[in-house]
Amino acid sequence: ETKMQMKPFMEALSQLGWPGVTRSEERMNVFSSLDAFGCGLIQPTDLAWLDRWSVPEWLASEPDHDAWAKLKELFVTTYGHPLRAWRVALDRDSSNKIAWSEFQTACRKVHFHGNVGGAWRALDADMSGYIGMREYDPPSEALLTSFK
Repeated sequence: ETKMQMKPFMEALSQLGWPGVTRSEERMNVFSSLDAFGCGLIQPTDLAWLDRWSVPEWLASEPDHDAWAKLKELFVTTYGHPLRAWRVALDRDSSNKIAWSEFQTACRKVHFHGNVGGAWRALDADMSGYIGMREYDPPSEALLTSFK
């Protein structure tokens, strides 16, 4: 069983073309996150879960602002206003944020067949995995906060 310290592991990632290899903080975060036992070594068992991991579509997508514009237009056509679409189709649990699964469901509901992952990423610029009202529709967010 092969074990690798940080330097050879980063050299391997560099050969594979990982762009984070040039940034010290990212190198440390990746290595310490993958070093399951905190022993300063990466071993095959630390990486085995990656073979089973199903990458969510939004995480593997590039932001697609055109797809978001088309989807938003479809929401407005269907619901009359972005805020109504938020309340009726997107944030159905009133959590003040939408998760990827809620977004997918809303896209299916309005029969959007475009780049769903790219539309999500156009909104979730910080890749937090959630979209808030401010990201979704700033004018609606301003309208709501005006009541406070």
